[in-house]
Amino acid sequence: PEAGPSDVAAIRAVLIGQPGVAASQPLVDPGNPGNSLLMHKMDGTLGCASLRCATDCGDTMPQGNELLPRASRDVVRDWIAQGAVDN
Repeated sequence: PEAGPSDVAAIRAVLIGQPGVAASQPLVDPGNPGNSLLMHKMDGTLGCASLRCATDCGDTMPQGNELLPRASRDVVRDWIAQGAVDN
């Protein structure tokens, strides 16, 4: 089923500007995909040695599966780069 408006608002609330397990990097940094933990997890470029993680930095996303195709990841990257707006 497709997510409804309240689901989207709830998802955004736990992602946008919220700290990730890495104290130095938010989950989603609007306007800055390179500083967004979500993109590093989706791209498989998460280097925990360079981060100060409160716990284990975790697995790539989607967890336990191959990385999504570059075009799919670029949709998320572009959304973040454009300010992670609710549109």
